[in-house]
Amino acid sequence: MASIEGWFLEKTPWPLLTRDQVKLLKGDNVVGSGALGLDALGVTPTPLEAILPIYLARFRPADTP
Repeated sequence: MASIEGWFLEKTPWPLLTRDQVKLLKGDNVVGSGALGLDALGVTPTPLEAILPIYLARFRPADTP
């Protein structure tokens, strides 16, 4: 049923759902318990507090440093 809905909805100018999305939603997309962690992949996480001000700077009023 969802595939049929996806077929119709993907024909709209701004598709709310596609058949490919329905396929993806049929399975879990959670990392398995045996998956490698960030350390094993050579990735060093950056704290959110260090990056967030850079992204939010554009939303500050002009008179705020």
